[in-house]
Amino acid sequence: MTAWIRGQSATFDDAVEAAADTIAAARAPVIAGLAADVDCIRAAYRLGMEIGASMDPISSPSLYADLAVLASAGTMYTTRSEAIRRADVVLAIGSKAAHAPLTQTLRTSEATVGRGSGPRSVMVLAGGQDLSDGDIGFVVDRDELPTALGLLRALTGGRIERDHPFAEWTQKLKQAQFGVALYDPEEVGDLAIETMQGLVVDLNETTRFFAVSLSDPWQGQAVLQVATWTTGMAPRVGFGRPIPEHDPWRFDASRQAKAGEVDAVVWLASLEAPQPDWVRTIPSVSLVGNARGDEGDVVIAVGIPGDTTPGVLWHDRGALAFRDAAQPGEAPSAASVIEDIGRAVQRRQGIEC
Repeated sequence: MTAWIRGQSATFDDAVEAAADTIAAARAPVIAGLAADVDCIRAAYRLGMEIGASMDPISSPSLYADLAVLASAGTMYTTRSEAIRRADVVLAIGSKAAHAPLTQTLRTSEATVGRGSGPRSVMVLAGGQDLSDGDIGFVVDRDELPTALGLLRALTGGRIERDHPFAEWTQKLKQAQFGVALYDPEEVGDLAIETMQGLVVDLNETTRFFAVSLSDPWQGQAVLQVATWTTGMAPRVGFGRPIPEHDPWRFDASRQAKAGEVDAVVWLASLEAPQPDWVRTIPSVSLVGNARGDEGDVVIAVGIPGDTTPGVLWHDRGALAFRDAAQPGEAPSAASVIEDIGRAVQRRQGIEC
């Protein structure tokens, strides 16, 4: 086992005790990152309830861009596998969607099921460097995506008439047998998502068209599932009062840290995820896969789910799925470490474990 306290190598037990000291001394802790498997995320939420922490996954910007539109206007989605099997028209919105493995799969395959069987048309609304040979492309900057999508929707719906390159797009969209719009929610933002969902709804008056939101690489969808069945709310919640409270602005960990509203952080990233700078500005406990020792005041190396330890992870086909350890290692699971820390905190609070 590998652990560090303030940059110096330490035993696992000493690191757990130091972590418990940091957490027990805090009046307003936050548990952030949450790039982990389901068992670990569940353990983090249990610890959050015990210590009165707020919760904020690194995936929040991506999750809340979609959730904002779902709450305000509604959404129409299909799955990755259905897109691969059925889509004859693909609309990739933004640079990340243009380069996504799913988009490449759609470029190099044909629909095999349904009325749209055969070659696909791939349309890309992104920067010029994002277009591939064979794409029907329109170059647009990221901040212009909502405007471009609004124009495309207006032309497709017949609300305006204009001599524009989108004229070819509108015909292809309306003639789709099974169309899909691919996008990365964090990249495009909620305004573009709402406009795109409006376009999808309009197209479904005469054909079949759906959106596919590209999952972030930090298990945001797994966090969303655990948060929903644990609290009945989306991930940004606080446990400082008798019942959990949901507030996407109030429990934004970055904002809290900059405002001096939190005095300790548990950074959880058993899967590789970029650690924000603010983590090191307050007392910190970091549980990290592939740890170096400089990720916080107390650092404990944990197993990597699906690599060195087994775990249930969000699969890109749109479901939680078990993944065995590809190369089992000696590092403990993050869930077990969180439970050890939780018991040590309870001892300091005089609670029988």
